[in-house]
Amino acid sequence: MTTESPDPTEPIECDQLAIHAPGSIQPHGALLAVDLESLTIRQVSANTADFLGYAPERLLGRPIGDIFDLTGLTALLAPASPHARARTPRPVRADIVGGDGERRTVACMAHVQGRHIIVEILPEGQLGGGVAGLQSLRQRALIELTRPETVSALCDVIALTFRLLTGYDRVMVYFFHPDDHGEVIAERTDQPNRYFGLHYPASDIPAPARALYRQNLIRMIADVADEPVRLLAGADTADPEPLDLSFSQLRSVAPVHLDYLRAMGVKASMSTSLIVDGRLWGLVACHHGDRKVLPADLLHLCELLSQIASTFIERMQNAERLNRILLAQQIASDLERVERSDEDSRAVLDILRDNAAKLQQLIAWDGLVAHIGGQVMTLGDVPTVLPDLTSLLDRTDDGLIISERLVEQIALETEQSAVFAGGAFVSLSADGDYLFLGRHEWQRRISWAGKPCHVVRTDAEGHRSLGPRRSFEAWQESVSGRSLPFRPDDRDALAVIRRTLLALRAAERERNALAAKQAAERNEAALRIQLLHSARLSSMGELASGLAHEINQPLTAVVNYVSACREEMRLIEDKLPDVVAELMDEAVEQADRAGEIVRRLRRFIEKGEIERMPLSISETIAEAVKLAVPVSFVQDVEIDWRLTDDLPTVYADKVQIEQVVFNLVRNALESMETVSPKVLTIATGQDSPAEIEVRIADTGHGLVDHIQDDLFRPFTTSKANGMGIGLSLCRSIVEAHGGMIRARNKPHAEGAEFVFTLPVSQPA
Repeated sequence: MTTESPDPTEPIECDQLAIHAPGSIQPHGALLAVDLESLTIRQVSANTADFLGYAPERLLGRPIGDIFDLTGLTALLAPASPHARARTPRPVRADIVGGDGERRTVACMAHVQGRHIIVEILPEGQLGGGVAGLQSLRQRALIELTRPETVSALCDVIALTFRLLTGYDRVMVYFFHPDDHGEVIAERTDQPNRYFGLHYPASDIPAPARALYRQNLIRMIADVADEPVRLLAGADTADPEPLDLSFSQLRSVAPVHLDYLRAMGVKASMSTSLIVDGRLWGLVACHHGDRKVLPADLLHLCELLSQIASTFIERMQNAERLNRILLAQQIASDLERVERSDEDSRAVLDILRDNAAKLQQLIAWDGLVAHIGGQVMTLGDVPTVLPDLTSLLDRTDDGLIISERLVEQIALETEQSAVFAGGAFVSLSADGDYLFLGRHEWQRRISWAGKPCHVVRTDAEGHRSLGPRRSFEAWQESVSGRSLPFRPDDRDALAVIRRTLLALRAAERERNALAAKQAAERNEAALRIQLLHSARLSSMGELASGLAHEINQPLTAVVNYVSACREEMRLIEDKLPDVVAELMDEAVEQADRAGEIVRRLRRFIEKGEIERMPLSISETIAEAVKLAVPVSFVQDVEIDWRLTDDLPTVYADKVQIEQVVFNLVRNALESMETVSPKVLTIATGQDSPAEIEVRIADTGHGLVDHIQDDLFRPFTTSKANGMGIGLSLCRSIVEAHGGMIRARNKPHAEGAEFVFTLPVSQPA
């Protein structure tokens, strides 16, 4: 019974057949199996009389030296040495003494297999045009094989070269895809029908056949109509297992393969393997419409050329892979350089966003998803609702998953499976960080050489075997649910990018942890300072209340005493000199001002009250300087006035701003006590329409480095007898007005410079 199975991957008994030991050979040659130790003949093919002049029974049990003379025997056994064995031995000429006593020369190939030396014999006439002719053919073929620059072009040259070399009707390069199904990627023929671009199911070349193609690189079938010749053993030979003919050129053909060739209309064939990176990459498949036997030396040349072609393919693919790795390393270097070049290190998500185009150049993608540090970034075309990509974390191999059919890895909705039919998943941490490069569904039609199903034959005992497909006419199949296939070297390229992203992510975590620690320390310090500041303000408020009470009494007394003196002088009708009267009036005025300053400071410290009024900043500064300079013990000070005219009106507390200027001028004067020249610069200006700026600079010793950062904190001072309250009070007043204050050492000069700003707008 014969049935058709719709699943070409269904296991059939053909996959377990021992096709390497069929117990027979093809009839275009003869075979001897010689014991490796005793060099006696243990098995022979039944057709030895046709090639050696000896019937099988006359050869069995005899030493091989009885058949080959010493010269022929040496030539025969040299390439068959276990230490010099090649995949296919070079054919040699060997002299024999025929069964009729006459000497003759035959073409022989010998190799070691297990306990035997397998000797295969072809008639002399099949050796062809001699060494010189073969050398010329080989040189011309090598020249042609070196010309192409791509794998596709090389395969076309391979097909053409083998057709010109062998004369077969059709020569094809047959490529094995990762799932072992085949595709004709190059073809040279004059036949009307073409197989180029057609696909073939993996079952067309079962696993045992593919294994033999990896071992024995060349295989010739002279005629599908030939009857196989049985192997015979002597009565005293006890071989529990059939003779292993894995490396034999004459090994007979499995019936299913002969049926397959007949169904294709092929009479003779030859194929040679293309081994790339240690795997069966493809075949050079030759078909012919008539019986065809290649000379042994030409057969050997074909194998050599296939090995050379395999090397060229491997080098081209390795060069492409190397270029891709170099590109990946260049992109990785760019990512690291971007991270290192910024003064403030950038987040990994930002780096990925800015370099997405480079990643797309390396690995084609339609949509990108990056999940890093709890944040998600998407680029390109992504599903409306993202699938749960984190479920891929536990399925990665070395941190990577590359799939053309993502639905086989995770559950996807219809819209998700169309947008993310396939993709590359890159794990960046065990806690859920990842990068995903998704690809759209790629709908296409595949042309098969006949419907990709196999024929199953079942005998009377229920054993199933594989039969040939009946048709090889092009049959098209629509393929959906998959993305554009990924390249073999995409994994290597992504591994390079992954290593860099892991390093960048680790550095980012360290920065974040350090920043969090520093922020916590700052918050703790700020809280501690705030508590201390509150305590100090409370103490200062109490101190201010006491000082105001204590100072106001003597100030009031001073005013009263001066006024009393003036009245007493009038009572005795003693006229005061004008200068004395002015001084007495000034004393009263300044005593009243001092009292007002104390009262204002008390209210500011206790309640933060500011009595704003419109004022001219230049006049306010001039009055404060007028107060500060005369009371200073520092003499010979030159004041460099640089006040800008027409500055806008400032709404501020006049007394408090005078206090700020007073404190800054007094500090500047004290810093210049021991230097010369002593120059005090007072300047105003307006860099922004919203605020005015006041600068007070000196030519003193400058600020001490170790306290610059804490200069405006309470109780911070560089003076031996200082309390560290003045500058802290200045900052509090300026900031309460909405301004800022800062200090620095003057660049390229001696001395320090204090700058504070005040807003010009009237408060609401």
